[in-house]
Amino acid sequence: MRQERRTFLQTVGAAGIGSLALGGNASAQSDDVEVITLENVGAESPSSEFAPDDGFADLGWLTEGPLAVVRVTSLDSDGEGSFKWATQADDDELGIEDVGRRIIVFEVGGVIDLGGEDRWTRITNEKTYVAGQTAPSPGITLIRGGINVSADDCVIQHIRVCGGHAGHEGDANWHPDSRTDDDSENIVWDHCTSVWGLEQTLSVGYDTVDTTFTNNLIAEGLNEIAHRDPPRGYGTLVGDRAENVTLAGNVWAHNRSRNPRLKNDSQSAVVNNVLYNYDWGPTLDDSTVATIEGNAFLRPVSDNPAVRGDGQVHVADNYTDGDVSLYDGDLQHHDDRLLWPESLDALPSSDVLEHNLANVGARPAERIAVEERILQDVAEGTGDWVDHEAEGGGYPDFEGTTREIDSLEGDISDWLSQHTRAVELGEDPPGEGPGTEPPAIDGTQTADTTGDGLHNDFTGSGSTTTTDVNVFFENVDNPDVTNYPQYYDFDGNGQVSVTDVVELFEHL
Repeated sequence: MRQERRTFLQTVGAAGIGSLALGGNASAQSDDVEVITLENVGAESPSSEFAPDDGFADLGWLTEGPLAVVRVTSLDSDGEGSFKWATQADDDELGIEDVGRRIIVFEVGGVIDLGGEDRWTRITNEKTYVAGQTAPSPGITLIRGGINVSADDCVIQHIRVCGGHAGHEGDANWHPDSRTDDDSENIVWDHCTSVWGLEQTLSVGYDTVDTTFTNNLIAEGLNEIAHRDPPRGYGTLVGDRAENVTLAGNVWAHNRSRNPRLKNDSQSAVVNNVLYNYDWGPTLDDSTVATIEGNAFLRPVSDNPAVRGDGQVHVADNYTDGDVSLYDGDLQHHDDRLLWPESLDALPSSDVLEHNLANVGARPAERIAVEERILQDVAEGTGDWVDHEAEGGGYPDFEGTTREIDSLEGDISDWLSQHTRAVELGEDPPGEGPGTEPPAIDGTQTADTTGDGLHNDFTGSGSTTTTDVNVFFENVDNPDVTNYPQYYDFDGNGQVSVTDVVELFEHL
């Protein structure tokens, strides 16, 4: 669409205006399916030292082709427009079979009550990006169930999960958690909160490959459960034969054990995490391979070594504030790192507590009560294990909110990044607050000279001329234009295309 060095009038000509206007828009859509691209995602986190692609998981699939936009418009547990529908509907059902990958965005915020009917909402379509940062305040919180990522090449960001008993007291088969499923590959959990698991709370499945957990709050695995013996209070399990697992920048708090549990033949880098109020820290089987570096082991409640077991391990720069040994004598120590993600840079362990307390969880700039309480416990050395979600304050109950997302097309990297900055740093999301002027075009800030809210002056001349129309035409597929339809949608169809250029031209 972009016509370099050719003006709108030269390309179309006055006689061609009518036929162009009848040609419809030039967006990358078919049958009402929005298709976008991401040119820059995951390389940096706006707030944290740990970005989604700092681990072993590869986010290249997000930038190697288009993604179909799937909108969550309902807080219902299922049905069209629900989170479950967005994650489980087949490509052909959504009409996106030719795209084969999706980004899930949210026009609703609040609580999705899974009702205790299923342990998990399963993500069953590969190449799925759950962009929880796009939800309006207070974000998305799933209760009475968990999330199971049962597909390859998936990213989960800025989602809360509060599992709990959900009325299943005494039911040995009820243990909701959040996890990557067995045999999954290339999964990222970043900036999520998971609490009140009955078996694990946020875990890595068996026989998985390339998993990254960054900036997550994993807390209050339920401890004394009537139908479970011995007590649980489990945090994270890394399953047998899980290869290339990165656990970086997370906080495990008020979990008795599995902080994390690194099982047989698993391979993990456990870097710059905070473990608080625990009985058992990282535990390695004899065939486990791990690098454990730069972690803070705080408030241990027993004399167990902070890192225990008899696996192969490289340890460095870890510390504990308890009167316990850091390392079990049976561990097989190595001087060099046994595995390490190429792009991961470790912080000094002395910086980890302050950094992680500031940055973990679903929406660090907008935490809910359970998150604030747990992180305050870590900061102040208070709190204890809990046996029931009621002891942790009970399930959140927010009034639902809505925020319509304008039609999306082209490269939405900047738009998505601003949503991320909003939930991590407290900045205004796109289209809200005082900083909502669109980006400058060719070095000039566009302006509204007619008072209708649409920016008709592209050159700074104070009026609209054919030069402004030409500049608009030359930039009509520029993301700095297409991602701001509220300023450039002259024909009123909710998106920016050549027909908007025609409309501006006809108003000269």
